[in-house]
Amino acid sequence: MAQSKFEQEMYDEAYKVASYLRQTGQDSVFLRLVKEKGSRFFLNATALSLTLAGMSMKLALRLTTLVLRYGLRVVTAILDILDGKAKGIKVTIETNK
Repeated sequence: MAQSKFEQEMYDEAYKVASYLRQTGQDSVFLRLVKEKGSRFFLNATALSLTLAGMSMKLALRLTTLVLRYGLRVVTAILDILDGKAKGIKVTIETNK
């Protein structure tokens, strides 16, 4: 039961980050970064190196905190939400286009 709650918290946080990425237009930077460097980049990245990669300091600090708490699974969850293929949760993000 505790694992399920922990996992739901992770997905809730992933949704918040994915929404923020979309709203601020940083989703393309995030996707490019993962594509070029892989999700393991977030294990070694500090907030400063994330900002050098093109993300805002606020987002970089949030991602660093989430990876420390949930591990790389949170990056995968964010990617799945952005791609619209998240499994086990019902979340979608609409683009204002």
